[in-house]
Amino acid sequence: MLRHYREHAALLSAINEVATYDLAVREAWTADQDRFIDNAVTVLKEERRAGRTPEDIDPELAARIIVQGGSQVIAQQMSGSERDNAPVARELAAGYWYGVYRRSSGASAG
Repeated sequence: MLRHYREHAALLSAINEVATYDLAVREAWTADQDRFIDNAVTVLKEERRAGRTPEDIDPELAARIIVQGGSQVIAQQMSGSERDNAPVARELAAGYWYGVYRRSSGASAG
């Protein structure tokens, strides 16, 4: 995913900027992210049903954090001078895996 965004870094930057003041761009970008959020919700619910993710997880909120938070990290990575995506990809994956998918029950803040 980082490689894809790196190839389209200028477009990603423009979308993020224009989405702050253009309703049509913001709605299109939100709809695009919503597809990823919906998929993450489905996966998290399946993982919870299979007993691999704690019962106390909030799939909708966790999915939004994964997609929208990850989107911001990726946007920052693309706008900076750092070209090595591997450390960012590793941290994103580990954060999602251990922070959402495989955290222990009762680890949710609340």
